[in-house]
Amino acid sequence: MNLPEYKLIGRPRRIKAKGVLVANYYQFYRLPPDLKVMRAPCCHDRQQSERKAIYYVEQHIKKGMAKDDPVIACAGHTIKQHLAVYKESLEADENTPKHVSMTINKIERICKGLHWRVISDIDGLKLKNWLNSLTKLHPRSSRLAKEKVSYTTRRYYATTIKSFTKFLAQNRRIEQDPLLYFTVKTKGDKPEPTKIRRALTPDETNRLIRAARASKAVVRELTGEQRAWLYRLTVAVGFRAHEMASLTPQSFNLDEACVLLERSVSKRRRYDRVEIHQSLLDGLREWLADKRPDRPLWPGSWWTVAARMLRHDMKVADIPPVDDDNHVVDFHALRTTFITNLVGTSVPITLVQRIARLSTPALLDRYYKPADSARAEAIAAMPVFM
Repeated sequence: MNLPEYKLIGRPRRIKAKGVLVANYYQFYRLPPDLKVMRAPCCHDRQQSERKAIYYVEQHIKKGMAKDDPVIACAGHTIKQHLAVYKESLEADENTPKHVSMTINKIERICKGLHWRVISDIDGLKLKNWLNSLTKLHPRSSRLAKEKVSYTTRRYYATTIKSFTKFLAQNRRIEQDPLLYFTVKTKGDKPEPTKIRRALTPDETNRLIRAARASKAVVRELTGEQRAWLYRLTVAVGFRAHEMASLTPQSFNLDEACVLLERSVSKRRRYDRVEIHQSLLDGLREWLADKRPDRPLWPGSWWTVAARMLRHDMKVADIPPVDDDNHVVDFHALRTTFITNLVGTSVPITLVQRIARLSTPALLDRYYKPADSARAEAIAAMPVFM
């Protein structure tokens, strides 16, 4: 930071107090643009008084510059103070409380692990070494487990702290982003995800819905009929668990055969509209007839442990939660099933992306899980050349 020019006038001189010469030295200085002469604090040592005057003058200049430059105003702030502002920004951007909490906790864990107190402590090399040695937290305590976290988790930590420093630089709270060129790289191919979901076959989906409908057990405060409609609609519209939990009878427009998702609930923070298959309309009208318009159709906190609830009905339907290829079926696999079935209709990929509410076409690689038979059928459908 370059300070404007200032001028010390003369050399430190001793002061007369009540006619007596005392050993306190003072220093005059003059600052542009008003060129008014002012006096810096003094002390008993002449050389120390001169150094003190220089420090006092520079702090006086910085204080005046801080009114127009937020970088100077925030120069003395700690990371904790910057985090408080960042948290307010995340909340103002309508992020969910869970996302805000997880983001702040990740940054706090990094700063605590590396003993970072101020922005000048942030160092990319130290961060990389810390991420490589990062281990999992014990699920029921703050003790560290011996198992190291996955590549994906390390990348999440890196992107979280980079977003924080980028926010500070963009909003002129720091002069330069200390992690501007920091990246998390791996040698060779990208590591495989620890959990790979699979899509349910049509037969498995029907068995799951029938098992839930015939069940007399109440699982996570949901009856068998409620769970059957939950699975049936999730496979039909591809909503996530927390999005399904927010639906009320008012969310459905059966005259136009669609379901509407509020902006505050949608993951991408937009008003979403997804069409419903005609085969569901008559059954939905009958099921929604006696429901209160403003009450959730599936109340409670089931969506936080939706996989456990689903596993209860999968056991009855004789559907293994993990197949021979170590592919998993959980509640989010119902969304995978929806997208896989949608791609199987041979509609354009761009239309699939819009219906499934995917931000990029590349996400189809994550959700589209064709069966081996589908690949063989695709090859068999190719023209034959003699």
